[in-house]
Amino acid sequence: MEPRIPPTPPPPVVHFIAITGGGSFALSSGQSVTSNFTLDRDNVTSAVSLGAGPLPAGVTAVFTPASLPASSAAQGFSLTLTAAADAAPVNTTIEVTATGSTPTEAVHASQTVAVQVQSVGQVRPLYHLLTMLYAPPGTVGGLDSQVVYETGSSTGVTDLVTSSFKSGVNVTASVGASVDVESLTVALGGSGEFNAAWTSTESSSVTIEKSGSYTIKVPGPDENTIDHTQDLYYLWLNPLINVTVDWQNNVLWEIAVDGPTMLIQYVTAAELQNPSLMSPGLSQALSARGLTNTDYAQILASNPFFAGNAAIPPGRFLPTGMSFPYIPPQPGEGLPSLTQTVTTTATTTSTSQTQVQYTVSVSASAGFQVIFNDTLKVGGSFQWTNQSKTTATQGSTQSATVTVGCPGAGYTGPTNVLVFWDTVFNSFMFEFAAA
Repeated sequence: MEPRIPPTPPPPVVHFIAITGGGSFALSSGQSVTSNFTLDRDNVTSAVSLGAGPLPAGVTAVFTPASLPASSAAQGFSLTLTAAADAAPVNTTIEVTATGSTPTEAVHASQTVAVQVQSVGQVRPLYHLLTMLYAPPGTVGGLDSQVVYETGSSTGVTDLVTSSFKSGVNVTASVGASVDVESLTVALGGSGEFNAAWTSTESSSVTIEKSGSYTIKVPGPDENTIDHTQDLYYLWLNPLINVTVDWQNNVLWEIAVDGPTMLIQYVTAAELQNPSLMSPGLSQALSARGLTNTDYAQILASNPFFAGNAAIPPGRFLPTGMSFPYIPPQPGEGLPSLTQTVTTTATTTSTSQTQVQYTVSVSASAGFQVIFNDTLKVGGSFQWTNQSKTTATQGSTQSATVTVGCPGAGYTGPTNVLVFWDTVFNSFMFEFAAA
């Protein structure tokens, strides 16, 4: 009799579940991101519970559906992560888990999701100095003098903000689009008086300039002199900065307008020195924004000539090589005036750069103030730095139309007016040749 061969036992039953999906995601504070997954089953038909963790502070997780019903087929589900407005920047990995059961044991599966949380908020500086425009020589009894900045002029400033942040914070600027764009210019507000421009050559700065369709006329005073107390300061009262801070302390700032339209007011040096000279409407507009005498003094200090007879600072003010006669009429003569287009073509190029700095208070959107303050040298305080630009670095010619009338009879002062270029505010400044 042949020996009996025992039957081969059946292979053991494998009970298995697996999760596919996940990936890597960027999550901004106050926003949500959703990731999709698939649960595959092998001999596990029970209901499956879902979990996620560990979650960083300020981040919540919601599964859709909350759990998977009993089934023998593959099932899909999603995980939505939501960051609170005060969620701190972090780079973390979240484990997504699934737990089912067999008649004898529990079965588990997991998958990971890499999440980089970045904090996003809005910052409102108290004000922004858009430009400073110098009054031309005045006249008494003659034809009015004026400077007209129109199509050929883009007076304005280049803003740097890196000095506001702590060491180790990497600052990059934007104007509403990817900073990979080689050159980008956008209109600020619906009225479009000024444009904001970003270029890759100075990735941490933004240039704000008068648009070509916006014309500014600066009159001369009603006196036979150059009166720098009549110089004009253009103040932007509702600037907004959109700020993003990531877990590596990279700060991206984007200039914007707090509302549909830029709110711009101009004020003279005389009014900053003595606010009682302001019109009631101007005084109310500035005080309603929160400007005080301390701010007025700081704004005034950006002009080295307001106190009279100051030496012309080298580097910031460059000679244009242009001049105007300023001669009173003789008895019986008419009242001549000279109109000419002044340009920066003849300015002496310089490799030196000068800066005008002023500090303003800032408030941040809810939940973002603490995070933003953590990146600043001084919490709640923001420093604008306006950096000079020479003709060579601008790559284009600036121009303005200048009309200089003659002084009144009996004038005995200097008779020649020189024109200089302010490389910080991109405007023309006038001084007598004797000075």
